[in-house]
Order: sequence, then C-alpha cells, then structure tokens
Amino acid sequence: MKDKSGKDIKPGDLIVYGKSFGRSAGLQFGKVLFLYDAKDEWGRAPGSKVKKVRFIGVDDGWSEEPPRLQKPSALNYSSHIVVLERGQISKKALKLLDTVNPEAEEYKLKEKK
Repeated sequence: MKDKSGKDIKPGDLIVYGKSFGRSAGLQFGKVLFLYDAKDEWGRAPGSKVKKVRFIGVDDGWSEEPPRLQKPSALNYSSHIVVLERGQISKKALKLLDTVNPEAEEYKLKEKK
C-alpha cells in the first residue's frame, strides 16, 4: 500500500491524514499500527476485500486542552495519507506518538465473535 506521494506505508510510520473538523477540513498526525484486509463494505464485488490502515492519531484540534492520543482507528484510503519524517511532526505530537509500540498487544485487531 502506498501513500499519496507513492511511498510504501509500513507499521511504525509517522503519518499525516485528512480529517473532518465539523464543517472544516484539517490534518492530524498519527502512527501506523498495521495494515490489514477487510471486507469491502461498499460491495463492489461479492467477497471482495480492501486494504485498510490501522493507526493511532493525536487529537490536537479545536480545544484548549493539551494534545492527547486518540483510540486506534482505521483509514480506508491510502491516497489520504502522507508518510512523514520525524522532523516534520510537532514536538508535542511526536512525544505522544513515541509512546506507541505498534507491536503491543493492546493495539492488535480483535476478532469479532
């Protein structure tokens, strides 16, 4: 899977991605936990799969509160992601993202029963 610029996306990569903030568009920093195949929810073809990016983001948006890690989530479109170098991320976001180990059990995708 490749990002908007054509770079491969890998677990542990630092990223920026598009996000909706109410009626405005914004950018948020995050860290890739893993890539996975999921059922195509749009039903383009029976039994088809799509690639998704599981990540954890930094909420540094519209409030006066200090930045914090969000819950892990998924991004469906790699074209909405850009892989960044460490120097391209704010120090506050980088400090939070450095605490995230993509291999930690708490970030594994749980199977639905």
